[in-house]
Amino acid sequence: MVVDRHVLPGSSDPTRRLMVILDRLVSRFPGQGWGVRELAEEMGASRTTVNRALQALADLSLVRAEGGGTYAVGPRLRVIAGMAHRSHGVLREGPAVLAELTRDTGATAMAVMQGPRPTEAFVAAVHQAPGGIQYRLAPGMGLPLHAGAAGQAILSELDPAVLAQIAPERFTEATHVDVAELRQILDEAGARGYVTSIGQHIPLAAGVAAPFRTPDGQIGAVSATRPRTETSTTDLEAIAAQVIAAAQALGSSAVTTPVAPSAEPPTPRDGASSAAGRVERLMTLLAAGAPGLGSPTAAARSLQAHSATAKKLLASAADCGLLRYAEPSNTAACGSLLLRWAAQLGPRPGLGDLLRPRLRELSAATGETTALVVLAPEERTATIAEVVDGPNPVRYGVVTGAEVPLHAGASGKALLAHLPTSTAEQLDLPRLAPGTLVTRDALREDLAAIRDRGWAVGEGERFSDAFGLAAPVFEGGSVVASIAITIPRFRKDQVDVDTLVSTLRRTATEASVLISVG
Repeated sequence: MVVDRHVLPGSSDPTRRLMVILDRLVSRFPGQGWGVRELAEEMGASRTTVNRALQALADLSLVRAEGGGTYAVGPRLRVIAGMAHRSHGVLREGPAVLAELTRDTGATAMAVMQGPRPTEAFVAAVHQAPGGIQYRLAPGMGLPLHAGAAGQAILSELDPAVLAQIAPERFTEATHVDVAELRQILDEAGARGYVTSIGQHIPLAAGVAAPFRTPDGQIGAVSATRPRTETSTTDLEAIAAQVIAAAQALGSSAVTTPVAPSAEPPTPRDGASSAAGRVERLMTLLAAGAPGLGSPTAAARSLQAHSATAKKLLASAADCGLLRYAEPSNTAACGSLLLRWAAQLGPRPGLGDLLRPRLRELSAATGETTALVVLAPEERTATIAEVVDGPNPVRYGVVTGAEVPLHAGASGKALLAHLPTSTAEQLDLPRLAPGTLVTRDALREDLAAIRDRGWAVGEGERFSDAFGLAAPVFEGGSVVASIAITIPRFRKDQVDVDTLVSTLRRTATEASVLISVG
């Protein structure tokens, strides 16, 4: 099994160094983080240099400082991975195609893509067959091209010169290490459209795979794998047609779909003019499927950099596989390295997981209980997704999972104010507490004020003894959540509301930048 954690060699190029660090951190996810010393030794760089780079990445939330002086993957990198899952066709459509293949064949199904280096591949998605002995490869793991059905299926679609670059490693007694034998296998695969393999890569695995090519020129394969002890070559050939159909379906549906229709450049923030800031913007635009990186002038504008700087950044990114130039437009697109990171990190986690550290910081800064309320726009409801209790011994109790009305209380109104006007007009307005706004005119006036000032206040609207402040969180311009501070009403006069509002709004803005494309 190939698990190459050294795809990118160390370099004196600051941009490439940042990519190397991110690659090392992703390779360990979700295991232990890296300490500065061991990461410096791994990269052959000074501790000062690595520490400075880690600090720059941490400022942008691409990495996260953990206890004991170690660093791990940060929430922004997980957001970027989630963007790639939504925009890139193979990551987006793969799970459904593979699930159907498993259902039809009873085999474990995988989608595999060509890797950052031309001589390797990686697992993009897996659907595991239930029960029995399982062939388990996690998304993001590396695979050889010369051993196993999936790798050979990809190799059959590549330029013959790639085979000459491979130094075939023997994994089992069945591994083909003779280049002439491999060439014959590839020629046969090209003629019949699939490859079979029994025990060539993993001794107990038998598989059949068919290649696919996406509309913009990426090469991959779909494979179906069963236990070797229960599978013959005849069995594999019997399901080859289904594997070919799945590969064709995935290849034809794997169209890049921008996460944000406007494809705006990421919002500038602290560190935006640094090398780390430019790398973060580039990864965000690539993962989101955003256009605008085709010409040097357009790239410089999107990356907010001088033309020479943008050109150098794109060259470094293309060299290591972070980006590729898609066919036939020759515009920059999400490269195999970034796709491998996305496959390994998985789809974006829930907002509660992403924003929990922000809530903790807000609660520590204010001394009050904080909550994240997430909107379900289709249902016109909201739910408390995360709660962090403040250190104050007398605080208002907030329960995770509780439903929040949109018309009553600060957290609900902060959402409602930024939804279409028709949403508020169609809501029922039941009285929940003495302070509930139950007339359309009163609610309209309050929502207009919330939009003007950027935050909401509620006093005795849901519960008679509660006082709350809330600010909206936006993703790409659409409201998705609110962050709230809740206080027992009798302590309202003991707090500095202006300071609370300022801190709250800053936290909500930071949260919006963290999860958004633009």
